[in-house]
Amino acid sequence: MCLTEPQADSDLGLERTRDDLVGGATAGAAAVNGAPVRISGGKILISGRLHDLTDNIVHRVLRRLAYAPAGTKGLSLASVPKLLLDGRRNTGFCGGIEKKTGIKCSGTYQRRFEQAEGWWIGEPSRGLVAMLLAVNAARLHVGLQGAGHRQAATQNAWRHVHGQRQMRAAIRPTIHPAGSIAANSANPATARPDPIAWRPAVRRILWTLQARTDACGLVAHQTALLPGEHEHHPDAVRRAATADHVALLPPVAKALFTNPGHPGAQTQLAPIADALAAPLQACPALQKAVLAGREADAAWPLRAAGDVLHGIGQVLLCWAWARTAGCALTQAQAPLPGGRNASQWLQSARFGLDWLPPQAQVHCLRAGRAGAALPWLAA
Repeated sequence: MCLTEPQADSDLGLERTRDDLVGGATAGAAAVNGAPVRISGGKILISGRLHDLTDNIVHRVLRRLAYAPAGTKGLSLASVPKLLLDGRRNTGFCGGIEKKTGIKCSGTYQRRFEQAEGWWIGEPSRGLVAMLLAVNAARLHVGLQGAGHRQAATQNAWRHVHGQRQMRAAIRPTIHPAGSIAANSANPATARPDPIAWRPAVRRILWTLQARTDACGLVAHQTALLPGEHEHHPDAVRRAATADHVALLPPVAKALFTNPGHPGAQTQLAPIADALAAPLQACPALQKAVLAGREADAAWPLRAAGDVLHGIGQVLLCWAWARTAGCALTQAQAPLPGGRNASQWLQSARFGLDWLPPQAQVHCLRAGRAGAALPWLAA
């Protein structure tokens, strides 16, 4: 996806990459899907597009016709391959390798197009709308990648704290044959130090990792299902209702995952539902706070955007813990994923609901402080 330009950065309305219709067509003529075009200009911060893993690489390029209106409404989309259909190399080249924050080994680079051959995609002046479909999918994929990294990090941390030994723990656990663990106040003197996993501070850190990892996995799964449900669910009302979720959740998931996943169950789920109630109230409170702040300061939503993203993300985690707890309580005898039994999944979910929901309130509080100072940066 070739969007960003050196002089515009993320302000796509300032883009200057030019599009010339082959044959000298004028406004409205030959401006159809699949029409041949010539692209000239430069793009930066293109991730994963400079490699030799495939013979050909196809770039989707935002560009502007000479007669197009100013701003983002004047942008159209084109498909520009590295190699043309007859095997010739297209007139585009690498302008430099770049470092993109948090991304390694992705081949992030700059690209120059010199009358490069390509084909029109979609409708005139609706290129950004079409590109955002791919952008949203990329957000989801990055979020899923972040959830995978979180899972791997949690597993590595779990192994490390059980293998790392240091001094003696004040309380040594008793591990029963069935796998359950109980505290044992007696800790006889031994020549060997205890695993650091037995320390309360370390346990809290690990349960925080595990609870958030579990919740992120469920939110990721649910978010990944939404595009298909929006496009293919047999119920038209359901498809329409899913549209807002498809637009909202991928950027939330990206921010959330990449910033540092039987009898008597009505009574057992009651405290879980109670724990979920407060975070759920945070979403409408967050919206009201931003709208109220905008009345006095039109720029406030921009300053509060980060807290809005992460506030909604934290509420989604709480929902995931509550759903996980419900499944663990009602499906205790069924095979569960990850090599963990229902009790272990329930422990993680309950820890998340007991210890971590206040983070949503923190974001809501910040989003409501429209008068909070945000000084300018001195040059």
